[in-house]
This record gives sequence, structure tokens and C-alpha cells, in this order.
Amino acid sequence: MYKFPESWIVLSLVAAFAAATQAVAEVSVKSADSKTTVSIEARERWESRSNADFSPPLADHRADLFTRVRLNIKHTTDNATVFFQPQFSYDKARLSGSSSTDSWLRVHQLYVDVPKMSSQLSARMGRQELTYGDQRLVGNFNWSNVGRSFDGARVSVDLRTSRLDLFGAQLGDALPRPSLPWLWGAYWSASVQKPGNTTDGYLLHKRDSKAGDVRVYTPGVRLRRAFERWDTGAEGAYQFGDVGARSVRAWAWHADASYKLNRKWTAMIEANEASGGDPTGTGRYRTFDQLYPTNHDKYGIMDNQGWRNMRNLRAGLRYAPAPGWSFGADIHSFRLQNARDYWYGASGRPNVGPSGVLLRDPTGAAGKDVGRELDIYGRRALSKTASVEGGYAIFWPGDFVKQVAGSSSPGGATGRSEWFYLQATALF
Repeated sequence: MYKFPESWIVLSLVAAFAAATQAVAEVSVKSADSKTTVSIEARERWESRSNADFSPPLADHRADLFTRVRLNIKHTTDNATVFFQPQFSYDKARLSGSSSTDSWLRVHQLYVDVPKMSSQLSARMGRQELTYGDQRLVGNFNWSNVGRSFDGARVSVDLRTSRLDLFGAQLGDALPRPSLPWLWGAYWSASVQKPGNTTDGYLLHKRDSKAGDVRVYTPGVRLRRAFERWDTGAEGAYQFGDVGARSVRAWAWHADASYKLNRKWTAMIEANEASGGDPTGTGRYRTFDQLYPTNHDKYGIMDNQGWRNMRNLRAGLRYAPAPGWSFGADIHSFRLQNARDYWYGASGRPNVGPSGVLLRDPTGAAGKDVGRELDIYGRRALSKTASVEGGYAIFWPGDFVKQVAGSSSPGGATGRSEWFYLQATALF
């Protein structure tokens, strides 16, 4: 990790670097059997979050300015492609009157593609992003200012109407990264009747010897079907294995359906559930492990909820008034699946209340009602490679949050949490 000076210096360097690279990108370097291209991905996001611990007496209003710049260098020959993606990330945060900065310069991706091992086989080796299905279990977490990549290898088998990926990789570029777990997997995906209709099957194995000696297997199935005005999807996963001395038996499922009302309006409904259990007991471990997902657009844009010990109902509307414009509004209801387990956030870690208290009632007396969330968001595509977007969300605590967070809040007071963001993205 490298620490950089004040923000104006950082932004000046980034601007100069972007200008220089853009000049290079305008001319691809070609030879008879090779080609090199260069491009830049730039993203700027401002976020504002109030009352994240649900305790109004404790001032915890936070604002962040996130900057992320990725340089993409691709060199292609007849037999292979090399892709190099260094990444600069910067965060200037203000919390309760104080400010801090964090910056990182790291390699996000660096891999070699061998596309013609045979008529059916191809391979990718090195640091790479892994994304499968709706990314509920394996994704690149692109919303993050760092994202996620893995160090390993992947072999793909083309079966005409289907594809099989076999991979083994260790967690690479990601924050936080308390350990270096391994993820092994087989993921099969088949097109059914027409593009967009898919049937997926997978078997994933997570091995983490440092984080509780985790050895978990996850078989699952994902379906996607579209017909007339309907678009539907479902996914189910089961887990077995061991966490330390405890055997694992856990599960999760998802289902959604959307209906196109007319050219501009679409209505949708969705349900999600994942098992929970006693995280500190001696019997079977029943809390579902969501592995390495992209959760930001799955269970509320505030990222208060992950696919662990949860029940979630979602209803929403989508509005597209003109090409390049899109708006949406969702209402979420959240409950615990097991009242004695933690309430887990989008990262998979327990949510935190006042004074850093982990939100859990081991007796179960606080019940299962976590709360409700309203999300409103919109996006404008400025071109094929540039866009701006923004959103606002509000979370109303339920009885569980009021009791557990209130027990450590001054005067036992709890209140709603709000979040707002604006983001601009461009590819040069």
C-alpha cells in the first residue's frame, strides 16, 4: 500500500496520467500478427450517509469522495492475449467533523488468455475477475472502490449450446482481505431456446485455513426464463462441509419476476432467503456463507443486508422515458431467518450498532423484524462509454434493530438511516 499526498496533488497526477495515456490510446500499435490497445476507466463517486449506527444521539454523519482510475493495456497475438490493469483508488472521508484519506496503487488484473488450446478449450491464467450468473456467490464487486479479483487459472470448455468453466484461485485484489482463501469451482451454463434463457449448475468449494478453518462446498442451480412480457429467475444453493469442528448444513434461495406494463414502465417483485443459526454453538453450523458476491444491487442499495440469515421481500417499478434514461424505485422488507444469529451486511460481516456493538441477540428475544428500506435511483447514459447516476435510500429500523441497537444507544434512542450518492463513469 502506498500513501499519497493531499487530494489536489493526487487529482492533478491522475489528470496528467489520463491525458498522456489517452494520447497513446488514440493510436493502436499494430504489427502483422499482434496488436496493442490502451484505454482508461475513470470513476468518481460522492456518498453521504447519516446515522449508520441507528443512534441519533451519536453524531456519525459520514461523507466520502471516491476516485478510481484503471489503466487497461491489452496485447493480442494470434496465439494469446496479455491483459494488464493497474488501478489507483482514492478515498477522502469526513466523519463527525474530522477527515481522513486513503489511497492505493495496485495491480487489479494481470492475466494471459490462451483462446485456442483446441477447438473447444480455452484458458485464462493469472490475476483475473471471476463473475458467474447474477454474481450472488461469485462476482467482481465492481461497486467497491477497489473491486475484487483472484489469482489463479480457469479452463473453459465450449460445448456448443453450453459452456463449462473449471477454475481454482486465491483471493487477489480485494479490501478487506484478512486472509487468503482459495475458491475452487465448476460452473456450467446452457442457453435454452433463445438468448437470455439460461440454465446454470455449479459446485463451488471454499477453503480458508485462517478464518476458522473453513471447508465449505456449495452446489446450486440458477434458472432464467423470458416469455412475452414476463422475465423470471430463480436460484437455489445448498452448503455442506466444516467450519472448525462443526459440520455445515446451510441453504439459500432467490426468486424474481418482472412484467413489462408498456414501453416505459416495468413492475417487479422478488424474494430472497438464506439460513441462519447459532454462530457460537457446538452443533451444526447453519449460517449460509455467501462466498464472494456482488451484493450492492441485490438486497437494497444501502448495503445493509447480505445473503446470510435473512428473509427479504422486494417490490419495485422501473421507468425508461427515453433512450439512455432509466429510473427505479424499490421497497424492501428485511427479517432475520434465525433470531439468535447476527444481522449480516452486504459484505457478509455482522452489522455494527452504537459503540461498535455487533447487532445480535443471542436469546432471540428481540425478534426477527430488521426493518424496511426505500431506494430511489436513476441513470443517464451520456454516450456508449460515459454515464452519470445517483440515488437516495432511507432505512427504517424494525423491532430487532430498535432493541439491540437501542440497548447501547444513549437513552436507548434509535432512528432511521439515510444515504445518498452521485457517480460519474467514463471510458477513454
